[in-house]
Amino acid sequence: MKPVLPSSAIRWVNPPESPLPGDLTSMLNLPELVLRILQRQGMHSSADAHAFMDYQAYTPASPYELDDMDKGIERTLRAIMGGELIGVWGDFDVDGQTATATLVSALRKVGAKVVYHVPVRGPESHGIKLDVLQKFVKQGITLLITCDTGISEVNQVAWAQTQGIDVIITDHHTLPEVLPQAYAVINPQRLAVDHPLRPLPGVGVACKFAEALLDRFNQADEARSLHDLAALGIIADIADLHADSRYLAQSGIDVIRQSARPSLRAMLQAAEIEASQFSEESISFALAPRMNAVGRLADANPMVEFLLSDNPAVISVTVNQLEGLNAQRKLLCDQVFQGALAQIERNPALLDHPVLILSHPEWPAGVVGIVASRLISLYHRPVILMVAPPGGLMRGSARSIEGIDITAAIRHNSSLLTSFGGHPMAAGLALDPQNFKSFQRELDKTIEQQSEHHPVVNELQIDVWQQPAQIDLSLLQSIDQLAPFGAGNPPIVMAAKNMKLVNATPIGKTKEHMQLLIEDAQGQASKFLWWQSAGLPQPEGLFDLAFTARASTYKGQAQVQLEWLDFRPVETESLTLSSKKRKNIEHLDYRRSSVSNAALSEIISKYQPEVFGEGLETSTIERKNRLELSPSESLIILTLPPSQAILDEIMQKVQPQRVFWFCSQQPVNETEMVLKTTAQIIKQGFAQNQFKFILAEIAAALATTQEIVRLTILWMSARGLVTIQEDDAKSLSLSQGGIANPSQQENFKKKIQKSMAETQAFRRYALRSNLSDMVEHS
Repeated sequence: MKPVLPSSAIRWVNPPESPLPGDLTSMLNLPELVLRILQRQGMHSSADAHAFMDYQAYTPASPYELDDMDKGIERTLRAIMGGELIGVWGDFDVDGQTATATLVSALRKVGAKVVYHVPVRGPESHGIKLDVLQKFVKQGITLLITCDTGISEVNQVAWAQTQGIDVIITDHHTLPEVLPQAYAVINPQRLAVDHPLRPLPGVGVACKFAEALLDRFNQADEARSLHDLAALGIIADIADLHADSRYLAQSGIDVIRQSARPSLRAMLQAAEIEASQFSEESISFALAPRMNAVGRLADANPMVEFLLSDNPAVISVTVNQLEGLNAQRKLLCDQVFQGALAQIERNPALLDHPVLILSHPEWPAGVVGIVASRLISLYHRPVILMVAPPGGLMRGSARSIEGIDITAAIRHNSSLLTSFGGHPMAAGLALDPQNFKSFQRELDKTIEQQSEHHPVVNELQIDVWQQPAQIDLSLLQSIDQLAPFGAGNPPIVMAAKNMKLVNATPIGKTKEHMQLLIEDAQGQASKFLWWQSAGLPQPEGLFDLAFTARASTYKGQAQVQLEWLDFRPVETESLTLSSKKRKNIEHLDYRRSSVSNAALSEIISKYQPEVFGEGLETSTIERKNRLELSPSESLIILTLPPSQAILDEIMQKVQPQRVFWFCSQQPVNETEMVLKTTAQIIKQGFAQNQFKFILAEIAAALATTQEIVRLTILWMSARGLVTIQEDDAKSLSLSQGGIANPSQQENFKKKIQKSMAETQAFRRYALRSNLSDMVEHS
């Protein structure tokens, strides 16, 4: 099986060049960059642009444009007037917590008798468990309203209806083939794709239901007081920030800035966030993780009262619990993440699959979804992490990438599962362990079929080339008019050329982040934050840098905050062949063939090619390494290079019209061999009074990357074998002996193993990939 993409294969896309609509150019108070982003968002007039930037200029859609909203409201009115007990059934993530609180708050405002239940993740998981429902309705419930759940609960809804309990479903998850026979099914997925209500998550649907209900009691003005809850759920659930979804998020963030409810004010104080500086990032990185920690690790039912409470004692106790659970969540996430990386290091063949599936009997189910998202950022493919307790069902969380509908792929293989549910970017599932291998095999096929019809490319859209030292608060204030950023409205990505890393300092309570000092070609320095980057490779020599910029406040002072996204070596751009030249290359594929030396010699005699090969000590064919190649019409790839960048370098140097791909033999460069051979090269150099070592030369000799050679020498330094006297990015000047640092030694060895795994994954990918695509998209 081929992976959807090799890891770290990010293609930068330059800013599009197209004329701005005349009406947009009339908005003279905005810089061209902001106008171009508005154009990218489909804004072609100043009126559209104003409505996008200012929620007060936007006209939201009527709640009654949602199918069955009228039926749901009428049934709820009858229940209220008749004194019926209404039960609200929610979910334990942030979207579910806020949706539950929204419905409960609205129902209380209009005098309804209401009780609620939020499933406890451990014993119940998502959805509606029949035995728990049966116990819940014994209180005398005659009307059940779901929020952020229910759309797949056909049997549970059928049971409730037979008991004389009407069910109103408010949900946003993907529609099943057969809808539950509920009294009303309110789900924006029933609308047209371009309908303004279509992007709403669970809390968005609950908010529209509350809006319609409050209006019937002449309390329409009360609806906006619930927008803060809507903003929390919309941002936390990574809902598409378009139309009404964006409107609710903008309005809700403004509500929190102006007058945060007591519970949120207390959470902001604990997170050391000023309400006046509140943004979508405050939700994503501060409030949502704390709220999710409760749902994932404990019981989220108390969160409903907490969100609606103005009791200082209740709020104080709950905030303290949130802080403790959040610290526990971080620890568990780090443990699972390291465990997942360890599995990949032990078995790099896991990356041969288009979907990465890992399992462990003791992983806590509450955090595997978070870790799956972190793994996606490293390997850019769908990820499923499973908890596999002995003797029980395997249960897991799936996360996906743009272009792959993971829930549709899982549904296609639902015959192998006991349950599943979700939306295009995330899903939950359970299966019998006996079906695991079959499920993985069939899911691989389904994902490959999806990617064939809709090719998946890990692209980074650059919005503007901008030197970091030239960014000021005035520009950032203009950019902030485009906020909130998120799904459907990504942050503005800037890029700068010819940057140099000066130093890197670990930061954070557990040193999981990095603060980097970067210089541009003029020697102007800027500081960058690189989140969750501890242990990741850092650039060598000159590089291009992609980043985002936001205004932040530190000790009461506004400042520019730069955040690292991605980097690429400067030579990447100069080494890229023109698209026309790539497409004209003739590829002769012998990767899966057994070719004798005699046949190979005949090809060499006929075409007089350059022959690339590294790391083959026993080969009788004369070959060259990456540094020795020259231009030629023909090229033989005898062994696969260790990375896409080296392949680019080879193609640029040779500029071939035809390429013979053999690759039947691969260099044996396991970690221990690389460590041992590098040490031997340096030892021999010392014996010959050589103390300056060129990284590219050692890398070519070992058929590996310069990064791995550098890490190996750092490992030797940490062992006390050598001391690095000078480092000019391309070479290292060394002296014998040094001071050992055991902790650093182990750290560098892990980095070497990780980089080696990436090299092995690239070679396996290159053995299976389409040759034209691999060269064309290099």
